[in-house]
Amino acid sequence: MKVIGTEADRYLRWVGRSRGGSYNGAYYYAVEIEDIILPALDLGRGTIITAGANLQMPRRVHEGTVVVCHNNQDPEVQYKLLLGKDILWICSKPSTVDKLAKVGENSVYIPLSIDTRYVEKFKTKKTKDTAFVGNRWSFKHDYLHSLPPEIDKLSNIPRETLLAEMAKYRKVIAEGRCLMEAQVLGCEVEIPEYKDPSIGAIFREVFDTIDAIPLWAETLAVFSKKS
Repeated sequence: MKVIGTEADRYLRWVGRSRGGSYNGAYYYAVEIEDIILPALDLGRGTIITAGANLQMPRRVHEGTVVVCHNNQDPEVQYKLLLGKDILWICSKPSTVDKLAKVGENSVYIPLSIDTRYVEKFKTKKTKDTAFVGNRWSFKHDYLHSLPPEIDKLSNIPRETLLAEMAKYRKVIAEGRCLMEAQVLGCEVEIPEYKDPSIGAIFREVFDTIDAIPLWAETLAVFSKKS
């Protein structure tokens, strides 16, 4: 199977131009899919896009491609040029599966995962109180400004630095992979309470990337038989 992802030219050019947000959960999730999950599978033929699907030229994305969906807010808009290509969308939120299904797309839920063994290496003594951890996307603007000044904000930091710093906090406000990583680091956790219910931050139990491999294997096997 051909893998288009974090090492693809278009994606690397986008990261090079990005002024913020290049260090994000989507990137590190894609890296773990490429480095841990896919090598453990019998992939056969076809193509999987692990990151930057919306950066690809639509005419070059063939029917039957597997795409990891990183946009949970409005995937039907973000990926509109890729709809109708018999793509299998791998989604990390049930609500995203529903959004794509409503526009006739083939989508499946596989829980978001992290490499817990890697994260555990950063455990350390708690010396700080509370931090918000995550990228400062525009939809978070009002929420971030509502936080008390004593709550630190950790954003757009290389993962190793972020994990080492996050491990020092007793309490972490986060979502997605950061939320799971904070739990592994022994932090008390809380998800952000956005005023807009459509944003839909959800609590996530820790799920190890190794444990996700059978789900990926089953999903791709079923899709392969249908293609």
